[in-house]
Amino acid sequence: MKKVFSLFVLMIIAAGFAGQLQAQKDFNGIVTYKVNVDSETMDPQMAAMLPKFIKVYYRDDKSRTEMNMPMFSVVTIKDGTEKTLTHLIDAQGNKSAKVQDYAEIKEQFPKDMQVDVREVDETKEIAGIECKKAVITIKEGDKKERMNVYYAPDFGNTNLNFDNPLFQKVPGMLMQFELNDAGVNMELVASEVQKKRVSKKMFEIPKEYEIAPKAEVKRNPEHVETELD
Repeated sequence: MKKVFSLFVLMIIAAGFAGQLQAQKDFNGIVTYKVNVDSETMDPQMAAMLPKFIKVYYRDDKSRTEMNMPMFSVVTIKDGTEKTLTHLIDAQGNKSAKVQDYAEIKEQFPKDMQVDVREVDETKEIAGIECKKAVITIKEGDKKERMNVYYAPDFGNTNLNFDNPLFQKVPGMLMQFELNDAGVNMELVASEVQKKRVSKKMFEIPKEYEIAPKAEVKRNPEHVETELD
C-alpha cells in the first residue's frame, strides 16, 4: 500500500479532479476544501506542513488546484481535452513547471490496484449542495482499505477523470472524502462553492516559470494571477 503522505497527495490531486466525474454539467467556478487532520494519529511536524485549505478553480474541462505550504506553494493544472497535467512549483522564489502527457501519467497508475465503488442511500448537505454518499474499496495485492466520499451528482465532466484511478467511477463532483492509512485519518471537505466565470489565464504557465525538460521526471506545482477575460 502507498505511504501515508503519498496517498494524501494523491487525494489532494483528486480534489483537483473533482469536477471530472460524469458528464452532467460543466462546473465553472471555485471550490474551497478544508483539510481536516486527525492530530492524534499524525506526526505533528507532518501535520504542520500540510495546507489548511485547498482551492480548486474550474473552467469547462480544465481545473487548477492550489496548495500553499510553509516552504513552497503548489499548483496542478489539468486539461481534460488534451489529457495533460501541468505542475507548477514555487520554492521560495525558485519557480519551475513540468508538463505530463497521458502516456507519462498512465505509467504511474498502480498495476495491481482494484477499485470498487458502492453507492449508499444517504445524502448530506455540504457547502449548500445536496450530496450523495459512496463507499470506495481499494485493493492492492492482499491489502485493502476503504474510504467514504460524498459527491454532488449534478456537477461533473468525464473529460477530467483520465488520470484518477481512485475516483473514476464516482458519478459526481467530490465534496467530501477521507483517507485512513496506517492508522492516520485525514479528510477534505468542501467549505465553499462559488459559481463564477474563471479566467483562461488561470490555466496557463506564467512567464516566470522555467519549464523542465521532458526527461526530468517528478516535480510539483504552484500559483498564477486571477484576471477575468
